[in-house]
Amino acid sequence: MTTRIDLTIDKQGRMSVGRLGLTEGHAVAEPLPDGSGWVLRPARLVTEAEVDILSRPENVEAIERSLEDLAEGRSRTGYRRPPKG
Repeated sequence: MTTRIDLTIDKQGRMSVGRLGLTEGHAVAEPLPDGSGWVLRPARLVTEAEVDILSRPENVEAIERSLEDLAEGRSRTGYRRPPKG
């Protein structure tokens, strides 16, 4: 985004960020390194289970392999669990 957008802050300290393209969800505000302002970015909450899965390098490698395979139209055995019953 390259245009300047003025935001109004109400008496409770709230502001609407819809004009920035942020809608329902979460955002993270980070100060600029030189202290001159803030950067507001959309964010996604991650569950403990997701952190556990993504903290293991072998899981990340398997996910990356499957994404590469999907992008190239390949299929490997073992990607899907067998149906129950």
